[in-house]
Amino acid sequence: MILVKYIETSLWNQAIEKLLGTGWEMTHQYDGMDAGIDYNSYTLEKGGEKITFEWTNWDEGEIRCTEAALREIEALINHRFRNVESGSDSRPGTPPNKK
Repeated sequence: MILVKYIETSLWNQAIEKLLGTGWEMTHQYDGMDAGIDYNSYTLEKGGEKITFEWTNWDEGEIRCTEAALREIEALINHRFRNVESGSDSRPGTPPNKK
């Protein structure tokens, strides 16, 4: 898995919308009382593959996925991400300060 960090919120939202339009399904959505205010998280799945999207109002968006999924996202939104690093498989859906 790789981790893309510090994604501008509008690009992060666009990536989710584009993937949902190409057959990816949302299988998890964070529903805490701070959803969309301080923190948000979604998991999309397709063909056994998962992509985790997390967002905070401090660091903006993150995407955790395979390299192939990242290339698909980049092609869909016509943008090449720069803040890419090896990522963990940490549990999505819980704000980092609430684990």
